[in-house]
Amino acid sequence: MAKALRLIGEVNFEKVDGLVKDIIDLEEAGIGAKLELYLASHGGGVGAGISFYEFIKYRGVPLKTIGVGVVDSVAFPLWFAGQTEQRKITKRTTLLVHRILHHYDKESFNPDQILSNAMEAQKLEDHLFQIVADETGKKLSDIISLATQNVRLDVREALNLGLIKEWEIA
Repeated sequence: MAKALRLIGEVNFEKVDGLVKDIIDLEEAGIGAKLELYLASHGGGVGAGISFYEFIKYRGVPLKTIGVGVVDSVAFPLWFAGQTEQRKITKRTTLLVHRILHHYDKESFNPDQILSNAMEAQKLEDHLFQIVADETGKKLSDIISLATQNVRLDVREALNLGLIKEWEIA
């Protein structure tokens, strides 16, 4: 029987750290080959999501990911952390693909800090979109174009765009 993990709600470093700890503990206990991650999230911290994806890929964790309900923003690339043949998405799940949003209080930052933060955010966005492009076989420019549209997709629309595969629909 598989061990079920979950990431429900916001993607952040605290939740990612908890998942990483659980995965390491389960691997050490010999249960690492039967892990399922249920994912329902409106997104959150891009750095946290990329970190989780990179951790799973680096360690070669044979993770099964199951998207349920909403797999939005950074949660969509996080779903790709699952092994290619072990990714599933329920038929009523929606996906939101968009550009990274920046919010700055102009009184808290000077123009140089805002520019620096925007450049760093652009690097994260580039990494995020490259993950989606690599995992789907789509061109990076196509992923950026889709994200610029700020579009919510149902499973059929995502399938028609080539973002998911027929066999991934649960």
